[in-house]
Amino acid sequence: MKNYKNYLKSGLIAIFALTLSVLGSANAEELVPYKSRGVASLFALPVPDAVVSGIDFGNATHLGKYHSTLDLLVSAGSNGIRFVGPTTIFCANGDEVQSVLDVELDLATNTITGTYTVVGGTGRWDGAGGGGVLTGAVNADGTFSYTTNGSISRPKRRK
Repeated sequence: MKNYKNYLKSGLIAIFALTLSVLGSANAEELVPYKSRGVASLFALPVPDAVVSGIDFGNATHLGKYHSTLDLLVSAGSNGIRFVGPTTIFCANGDEVQSVLDVELDLATNTITGTYTVVGGTGRWDGAGGGGVLTGAVNADGTFSYTTNGSISRPKRRK
């Protein structure tokens, strides 16, 4: 029993230390304002407990024109349909930004609200972090117009 308690205690200390190091590095990075505007479409109708893929096109602060891919798990939300999952933004210069979306489509108002969290990238966005809010609406053709407002790590200088 004593070994189990020591093992558990060591594990908790390791988790706490890892959490502090992640939080410390996230706080150390310099964040800059990030805004985007785009239009997304899904390749299939959203079915609960399934993954639906999609693509979107837009323009963003620090990124310029981009397109991105979406792979979102569909589930029931509090007022409609919830979409959670990874996105990869492809910048015009070939760099990428990875993020995770957590948004809900309110079926009564056809509006979208939620959050995005930047979790990494390539090129100038290697190790990027940040996050913010996403708002939008369903268009008559079934696409989604959206805007984001938040922050992203300052882009790295080109060598």
